[in-house]
Amino acid sequence: MGESCKKAEGGKEKIQVGPIGYLNELALFFFAGSAIFSVDMLVNLPIRNAFSRERILRDVAPHFEEVKLIYREDRPESVNMRMLRPQAKKLFAQCRSPFKALVLDLYRTSDLGNWSASGKRNLRLYAADLKRIEPVDFPGTEDLKRLLAEEFVERGECLPLIPTGWRFEDDRKHSSTTAKEKADWRCFQRTPIGFFCGPGTGRIVKRRGEIKNKNGRNPK
Repeated sequence: MGESCKKAEGGKEKIQVGPIGYLNELALFFFAGSAIFSVDMLVNLPIRNAFSRERILRDVAPHFEEVKLIYREDRPESVNMRMLRPQAKKLFAQCRSPFKALVLDLYRTSDLGNWSASGKRNLRLYAADLKRIEPVDFPGTEDLKRLLAEEFVERGECLPLIPTGWRFEDDRKHSSTTAKEKADWRCFQRTPIGFFCGPGTGRIVKRRGEIKNKNGRNPK
């Protein structure tokens, strides 16, 4: 992987990274939205330790045309990536990894224009009962699980996801996405995952426990 850097003002460093010819589960998870959505997406990922920085710059960043390191106190804090390469979209279309079922379940529509709210919405917080979700497992996700654990779980930070085409209904317990969260990412039982959903669904924060609304009552 060829890499050249040019430090810019404002704590940002633009990186020129050559494309790569493979797609693993780590990259699949983080750039799936960019491959599926009909608009250009900005992907921002934390790189606060050596493992995260090496994996993201090696496996994720080369799939994007524009890559910038964000610095905080002269240390790399995160990386901004946008403009997914055509080759990356081709690799995504050809991907046969079982893990792809999760990202396709997470992003159920490519048209964000039909899945945006026209006005202000009231947010409602819910908790998911993980005991009622059947677990599944996916091979090749070891690096992804470690990165999520070190950058989000161990720091007590929320992992924001933006699913499309979701409705907060009972069949969510059968989806590969919610099942995966119970399976081998058990660390998520200690850290909330923010699901910013479409019109009428509000925000769902998945935590351990019974499904209740913000008033402590089970939703009807």
